[in-house]
Amino acid sequence: MSRINRLTASVIAGLFLFAMPSLAEVMDKERGLREVWVWAIAGAILGLLLTRFRWWLGVFSLPAAVSVPLQAVLSCHDPFIGTDILREAGSGYITQVHLALLLVVVAHALGIFLNLWAGRLRQPAPTALVRP
Repeated sequence: MSRINRLTASVIAGLFLFAMPSLAEVMDKERGLREVWVWAIAGAILGLLLTRFRWWLGVFSLPAAVSVPLQAVLSCHDPFIGTDILREAGSGYITQVHLALLLVVVAHALGIFLNLWAGRLRQPAPTALVRP
């Protein structure tokens, strides 16, 4: 290509690129599904184990475990970027981040329930005082 043809092609390409609207991507700034699910599964397992051991450990593990899925859910409900997330990632993304958050909360609740239920089984049965 001659020098003038390259210059002409560069100017035309520059004009086309300048005239194109700039579309800012939203999902490149949001957490991906893989990251949300890894954090949710790890938080659910950790929360289930900790609350199964001592129910009050859920007070400390729940905020840490829900941080990533909750951030994704709150981003989906944001009035400014929620519609863009729906447009770019689809309704499947929104459904899955809600399910990931639900998994973490249910795992913590299940751990607390199992802990309290096992505690009732460990307690001795009340004995009735029988008079001779």
